[in-house]
Amino acid sequence: GSEMCIRDRLLIVESPTKARTLAKFLPAAEYVVESCAGHVRDLPSSAADVPAPLRGTEYGRLGVDVARDFRPLYVTTKGKAPVLARLAKLATDAGCARVLLATDEDREGEAIAWHLREHLEAARARRARGAPAARARRAPRRGGGVAAGVAAGVGARRAPARRRLR
Repeated sequence: GSEMCIRDRLLIVESPTKARTLAKFLPAAEYVVESCAGHVRDLPSSAADVPAPLRGTEYGRLGVDVARDFRPLYVTTKGKAPVLARLAKLATDAGCARVLLATDEDREGEAIAWHLREHLEAARARRARGAPAARARRAPRRGGGVAAGVAAGVGARRAPARRRLR
């Protein structure tokens, strides 16, 4: 991974293999390509995953806050705190003008993009700087079409879609 986002765009994909492949085709002067390596947050899978202040509460036991319109309790997936910290640092560093979430266009990919956006927007608010996260459409995987595909799919939506993008 890169230390700083000194380039204009941060592109986040699901797999490290995709990140390496896309980095070969996108202009290095413009893009930092990183991977989140799959899911970054989820509902707690056991009581040990629940933050200490919420253990023993109904919210902590159920994983949803019934009193607040069934608001889910999301926790960082084991081992993903350093990944989220690195992505937040890159997204909020000076010089990063655009954050593109290019996860797969399936239910899992959309969930990952939503969680990434929530985390990155919170980091942006805390640091009072950084680029907003936008959903990028899936790019062709070969040759020069990659840069064009990424550029064509940028900015259509600020938030990840709940359905497939075309």
